Amino acid sequence: MGRMSIFWKLILGLLLVFWGVTCQAVVANPGAVVIGGSFDYPPYSFLQDGEPAGLAVDLSRAVADILSLETELQLDVWSSVRQGLDQGHIDLVHDIIFSEERAESYAFSSPYHISPYVVVAHRTAPVLDTFSDLAGKRVVVVRGDIGHDYIVSRGIEDDVKYVDEYAEAIARVEVGDYAYTMMDHLVALYWFQRLETENVLVTDISPFQLRYSFAAAAERDDLILAINGGMAVLRELGELDTLYQNWLGVPSSWLQDDSFELSRRVLVILGVSLLIIWLLFLWSWTLRRTVAHQTSELRQVNESLRLTLQSIGDAVISTDLRGYVVQMNPAAETLTGWSQADAVGKPLAAVFCVVSDKTRTACEDPVRRVLTGGRPVSLANDTVLIARDGSECQIADSAAPIMGDDQKIHGVILVFRDVTEEYQSQQVVRVSEERFRLLFENSMSAIAVHEVIEDGSGQPVDFRYMAVNQAFEALTGLRGSNLIGKTLRGVHPGVHLFWLQRFKQVARTGQPIEFREYSSVMDKHVENRVYRPAPGQLVVMSHDVTERELAVRALRASEAENRSIVELLPDLIARVDADGTIISVRSSSQFPFAFDAEEFIGKHVSEVFPADRAVRIRRAIQRTMKTHVLETLEVDLHLDSGEKVWLEGRMLPLEEQQVMVLIRDISERKQGEQELRHLTFHDVLTDLFNRRYLEEELKRLDTERQLPLSIIMTDVNGLKLVNDSLGHQNGDRLLQHVAAVIR
Repeated sequence: MGRMSIFWKLILGLLLVFWGVTCQAVVANPGAVVIGGSFDYPPYSFLQDGEPAGLAVDLSRAVADILSLETELQLDVWSSVRQGLDQGHIDLVHDIIFSEERAESYAFSSPYHISPYVVVAHRTAPVLDTFSDLAGKRVVVVRGDIGHDYIVSRGIEDDVKYVDEYAEAIARVEVGDYAYTMMDHLVALYWFQRLETENVLVTDISPFQLRYSFAAAAERDDLILAINGGMAVLRELGELDTLYQNWLGVPSSWLQDDSFELSRRVLVILGVSLLIIWLLFLWSWTLRRTVAHQTSELRQVNESLRLTLQSIGDAVISTDLRGYVVQMNPAAETLTGWSQADAVGKPLAAVFCVVSDKTRTACEDPVRRVLTGGRPVSLANDTVLIARDGSECQIADSAAPIMGDDQKIHGVILVFRDVTEEYQSQQVVRVSEERFRLLFENSMSAIAVHEVIEDGSGQPVDFRYMAVNQAFEALTGLRGSNLIGKTLRGVHPGVHLFWLQRFKQVARTGQPIEFREYSSVMDKHVENRVYRPAPGQLVVMSHDVTERELAVRALRASEAENRSIVELLPDLIARVDADGTIISVRSSSQFPFAFDAEEFIGKHVSEVFPADRAVRIRRAIQRTMKTHVLETLEVDLHLDSGEKVWLEGRMLPLEEQQVMVLIRDISERKQGEQELRHLTFHDVLTDLFNRRYLEEELKRLDTERQLPLSIIMTDVNGLKLVNDSLGHQNGDRLLQHVAAVIR
C-alpha cells in the first residue's frame, strides 16, 4: 500500500483527537485497564530481566498510547491469566488465540499475527501421520493453551499431562518423560535454543494456524472496538511494521487494505461514535421527563399519606426511600416524644429508637427490611421504644411499603402501638412456660409424664402418656407423636411387673423412688427416678447406663485377666516416677529370689542400687519419658549372700509422669553368653587363646601408636612323632603340658 495523501493524514490527525476522547469515555473504568499475558511465551509475551517484553507487550503499549489509556501489565502462567479474565480481575488479554469455541465466551479483536501451531516430538518417538495419532500417546500440554482446548474437543485427553509453563513442556519431552507436546512454531524454536535441547524436533503435523488477537469479556465490546481502532491507526502510521521488524524480522501482514479502506473504516467508527453520543443525549432528555412526571406523582402520594396519618388512632410514621421521616401523626408524637416539626427530615433511627428488651441491642431498621424485601414486616415481640426523654414502652408494630400506581415503592409507613401492660402479663406466663419447656426438651434425662389411670376403688392400674422429650425418644426408639394418649401397657404389652409395681407405689404414696433395672423391652440397663408432681400425674426420669454397666463388667474382667497375666510372668513389675522414686512393686511367685516388696516403696533408685547403676537407671527413665520408646537396661548386682546376679529392666512411660518397669533375672543368659565368648577366643584342649583371638588382637594393635610390636612364636618339637608313635591322646597331653608351662 502506498503512502497516505496529505488529505488523509489531516483527516487521520483530526480523527485521532476525536477517537482518543471517544475511547476514554467508552472504556472509562476506575483505575487502569489491566492487560494480562503469558510470562514465558517468547517472542510474543515474556519476562526479560524481570520486565515485560515481546511483540504483544509492545503492541499493547503502543495502542494504549494512541488511545491515551492508563494500563497495567500483568504477566503470569497462562492458566492464571485465563482465570483472571474469567473472574474479571483482568480487563484485556493481549496474546490470546482466536477460536470459535472461545468466541462464545470472549470478545476478540482483529488478529494482529498468524503463525503455525506445530507438534513437537522426542527424537525416538514414533512418526505421526495425522494429529489424531496422538490418541493414546504420552502427551504434555500447557494448561489452558489452545492445544488444551483442541485436545478436549477431539476427545483424546485421557493420556495427556497438563503443566503451567511452556519451558517445562519442552523440558519434559527432552528428558523423555513424554513423547509429544504442542505450541507455536516460534515459541518452540525459542525454547529449543534457550534450553539447548538435543532430543526434540518439530514435526510436520500442524493442525491449524494461530490467529493472535486481543480479547476481553463478552460484554466489553467497547474495549475491543477501541483496540481495533488503535491497531488500525498504528498500521497506517507504519508503527506496526516497526514492531514486526523488531521482534519477527518481517513486516506486518495484517489486513492488506488500501488508503480508501482505512478511510472507510475510520468514517464508520466516527459515525458509530456520533450515533452513541446522540443516543446518550436522547436518553438524558427522556430521563428528565420521567423524573418530572414521577415527582408530580410523589407529591400526590405524600398528600394522601398525610391525610391518612391524621385519621389513624395508632401511632404512624412515614419515611422516604432514604429512611428519613416525612410525616407522623399525633399518636406517634406522644409515644416518641418528638413533634412532627422536629422529626421531619431526620433519620428514622433518631426518632424511632427501638431496642430488644432481651439483649438491649438496636433492632434492625424496619425501613431497610421493607425496601430489601419489598413486602410488609413486623418487629419482634420484645421490642422496646425509647422516647426522646428516655422513657420506655413496649410496642407492637409493622412496616409496609407505600406503593404508587406504577407499582413502585415511594416510601415506607410504620404503624405501632403501646402494649406494655399486655406484654408484661404475657411475659410472666411465657417465661414460666419457656423455662419448663427448655428444661424438659433439653434435659439429658429421658422424661415421660404420665396420667395415672385408677380403677373404681381409686387404685392405680395403668399410666397414660401425656408428654415425652427428645431424650426419651432416643432412649426408647419411639416417636412421641405415636405415644401421646396411649397407655403404658398398650405400648409395652410385655412390660415387667416390677416396673408397674414401682410406678403404682409412687402414685399411691407420693414418695419418690430411685432404682436401676434391666429393661427387656428396651434391652438396656436403665437408672430411673420416679416422682409424683401432682395427684393423678407421674413423672419418670430415666438414664441409659448400659455402656457404664458393660464398661464396669469389662473393667472387672480386664482386671482379672491382667492379674492372671502378672501372676504368670516370672518377672518383677514396678512403677517409678520421673525422678526415680519407686511408687509400687509387684513380685511374681516365680521370681528367682525372694525379697520384701514393701521395703522398696517410697525409696529412690539410688537407695536400692549402687551409685553407678542408679545413674544408668535414671538416664534410661528420662530417655523413655522423652521418646516414648521402649528402653532396655542390663545391670549386675551382688546379693548379700555374695551371689552375683544380672537383671534386665524394660521401661515404658505411663501417664502422670510415671514409668512402668518390667524386671527379669537374666543371670543364666549372661552366664551362657560369657561361656560362649570364652569358647570363641580359647582353645578347647589347652584353654589358651586361639587363632581368632590372635587375629582380633593384631587388628587392635596394628596401629602406629602401638609400634614397635614384638611377637614370640614357639613350636612343640616332636608333636607329630608323639601322635604317630604314642597316639593322639598322648599328643594332647603333651600340648596341655606345654600350655601349662607357657602360663
